[in-house]
Amino acid sequence: MTNFARGAVALLVLTLSLVLGACQKVQISRDVVPDKIYARVISLSPSTTELLGLVDGEAYLIGRTSQCTVPSSVREAAIVANPEPDWEAIANLQPDLIVADRAVFNPQWEAQAKKIGADVWVVDIHSLEDWKRTVYQFGTFFLRQTVADKRVREVEGLENGWRLDPLNPKPKALVVMGAQQPWAAGLNTFQADVVRACGAEPVGPDADKFVQVSPEQILAWNPDIIVVAGDASEFVGSPWDATAAGKRNRIIGVDPDVLLRAGGRVNILLEALGAEFRRVMRGEGSGS
Repeated sequence: MTNFARGAVALLVLTLSLVLGACQKVQISRDVVPDKIYARVISLSPSTTELLGLVDGEAYLIGRTSQCTVPSSVREAAIVANPEPDWEAIANLQPDLIVADRAVFNPQWEAQAKKIGADVWVVDIHSLEDWKRTVYQFGTFFLRQTVADKRVREVEGLENGWRLDPLNPKPKALVVMGAQQPWAAGLNTFQADVVRACGAEPVGPDADKFVQVSPEQILAWNPDIIVVAGDASEFVGSPWDATAAGKRNRIIGVDPDVLLRAGGRVNILLEALGAEFRRVMRGEGSGS
């Protein structure tokens, strides 16, 4: 089994969703000037903290959660959530923007943010195209459009590279977390879209989130590759050993923070996962 590297009014709520359609490419001008430029930002989720760092916007970060440690430069910002936000501490910092991932955002936070006059941006990423739009929006908010464009083009280069090196036949791949009580990534999740970009066909529940699944469901999907959040060596016994992936040593372990966050290490995930798919399917190299 294998493992690799473990990446406008008082209240304005901005939700990024799949508006343009999954097959439509992101197009944005570098010359876009935002209606408002933010200078004092609090991030209440690790993925949004990573994205702020991705566009070189760490200087604007004044508050974070205890789990926001990537990139290392963000650690200078005050910890204001562990895991629940300390609204008194947040108010004292006088932020003009609070940003968080939809997966962790509590709707009750909106009322708290309104009291201190901060805008709120709730990021909702279910695909690579969503991720690209989000990166561009971060770049626009902090006048880092050129940096954002560079980060997006890097990911698109990796997508194009794997597209030019297809796997034939295309393997079925399942993304899961939890060996004993497995949760599988839905077909409309960011993780499933990464699987597609790496050249495999995702299998799993018809959902836009992780769903708890039974051993019988896993056996019915019978994936050729299983991508797991964490240590691949924990995925032994039933049902894992009875799948095509288990029988052929194609269970790939990934750092949970890299696999589960649509953050600043998407390029690392795409590059490493695409390479692992080709190695295990073509028998290149040896397992670790």
